[in-house]
Amino acid sequence: MKTLMNINSYLGKLLTIALLTAMPLISFATHDPELEALEGRVTTAEGDIATAQSDISAAESRITTAEGDIAAIDSRITTLHTPVINADAAVVQLRKDCGTLDDCFTSLGVLDNWIHFVRQPKPSVNSPLLVDIGPGNFIEQGAFFECWEVGHITYRGSGRDNTIMPELWGHDCDNLSVQDLKIKATPGGANGDVTAGVIWSGAGSSSYSNVEVLAEGIGSISSVFGWWDYGGAGNGLCAPKSNRPIHYWFGSKVTAKGGVTIKGFLNECFSEHWFYGGEINAIATVSGTSTSVAIELIDSATMQVFGSAVRSITEVGATFGGGCCINGVKATANSTFHMHGGIISAIANGSASTDISVSGIVTVQDAKAHIVDTAFNVAASGNGIAKRAASTSSNPIQSPFQWPQSDTPPDIISVQGADTFVETDCDNGGNCDTGTAPLHPHMMVYDSSCITAGPWFDTTTGRCRGEPEP
Repeated sequence: MKTLMNINSYLGKLLTIALLTAMPLISFATHDPELEALEGRVTTAEGDIATAQSDISAAESRITTAEGDIAAIDSRITTLHTPVINADAAVVQLRKDCGTLDDCFTSLGVLDNWIHFVRQPKPSVNSPLLVDIGPGNFIEQGAFFECWEVGHITYRGSGRDNTIMPELWGHDCDNLSVQDLKIKATPGGANGDVTAGVIWSGAGSSSYSNVEVLAEGIGSISSVFGWWDYGGAGNGLCAPKSNRPIHYWFGSKVTAKGGVTIKGFLNECFSEHWFYGGEINAIATVSGTSTSVAIELIDSATMQVFGSAVRSITEVGATFGGGCCINGVKATANSTFHMHGGIISAIANGSASTDISVSGIVTVQDAKAHIVDTAFNVAASGNGIAKRAASTSSNPIQSPFQWPQSDTPPDIISVQGADTFVETDCDNGGNCDTGTAPLHPHMMVYDSSCITAGPWFDTTTGRCRGEPEP
């Protein structure tokens, strides 16, 4: 096409030159033979131009026809192509609309059936599987999002604000990887009166990166768990202690919200969790709440948390029965909790109930807790008691904590020797309540045996705070 256009341009220029050359001759030599020859050449050039223009039009018509033929062929190819699902596909897709894509599913239920009963070989260390998930809500009635007695499956979403999946089940699954998506558990699932975001039983391992887990119940749902090691109450689903499951979390958020019993993490088996740079929340929202705890460890479970927020909080409208209980972390039955960096919050003063007690960390039944460089925010409601750390375990909580300097001691309960603060208004006689100038700072250490003016030992006077000089 470009060549034909160049020819047309060239011939046009030739005609112009010929006419300009002929003009003087026409004026002064109308019967000159050379003029007649030149006029002949002009006539010939005009004919050549007309022929070339006709050829160009014909070529353009043929090109248009060819383009139409190509489009028709492409359409026919698309119509004739039937998408296939290869039984040994290493990568499959989950989409709201697959079009003509091969190895693509539009139903989570069909995908789950293919993974566990059709794919050959089954996903394993020698035949891993990547499930690439597009944007959209893929929650469907009766469909499971799971990894059941297989392994080395990666579920990769399109962002946790874009890809929404139902509750996740894991059982004896090795190297499950979940990335860039939201898991949303809704009431009325397979667990009856329990709503849980991730349910794990047996052995195996998993990792979660940029994942949000939201388990949200309603008043009639008795229990809401963000993560649930489903193995308690003697149902035999825990792995042997020699083969404990291990799970890793990176930049992720786990929330249990609503319901009567609310637990962000409930580890009933002896699983091991490593949690980095995320959030774990238990949020009480309904009337008649009985328990809210962000992390509860049972039966030799182990959890390490780094640079994260652990919160057990209330919203307006939440009420509690019996004055109990809001805990940040509760470790029981030989379990172990470690935390370095971040904050543990147990807050009841948003509740409609009064006199609700709270605890930042609680250990019982030989559990262990080691919490260093971590902030605490504990706030009871009404006449409730605020405990930063409380233990009936034979192993003391290791959690040194210094409160901000003040002229008033923190109104909290803690463990012996763990808490310190500097009281700023103590006089020369050691009176820190109604002292007279000059006033000085005194270092106070938590001492439950001190009862005169709070559980604080004044290291400056060598006496319990408020005790007079002997």
